[in-house]
Amino acid sequence: YYLALELYKLLPEDHEMYFSKFKFHFFFPLFYFTIAFIFTGGGYSLTLNGMNEYGPTGELMIPLHLFGMYCIFYCLYFIAKVMMMAKYQKCDVVIKEYIGYFFALWFIPIGIWFIQPILQELFMEDEIQQS
Repeated sequence: YYLALELYKLLPEDHEMYFSKFKFHFFFPLFYFTIAFIFTGGGYSLTLNGMNEYGPTGELMIPLHLFGMYCIFYCLYFIAKVMMMAKYQKCDVVIKEYIGYFFALWFIPIGIWFIQPILQELFMEDEIQQS
């Protein structure tokens, strides 16, 4: 969340990325997965027996779970795109410019080696401009 917020501050003025949309997509999975964990007694199984056990709640959990996964991917997309928009200081970055960083964020233990130098460069430039 903090990374997205700080990168968002570095965007050019005429961008079309909305931080409020990111906030919704960030907090929905946290809220949903926490509630699902509590109400199912520590987890659930999406098998035929598990669906019968949870009843209509189980049927509701499948689309909510899929939407939660979509939200997680949206957050990765948002951070990757905002990072490239801040790096190039342009609003019309195309997917080929940030798709690699999307996957680097997705596989963060390996991807951090690619992302960290760019973040250092962006925040060093911002620090220099502020002083």
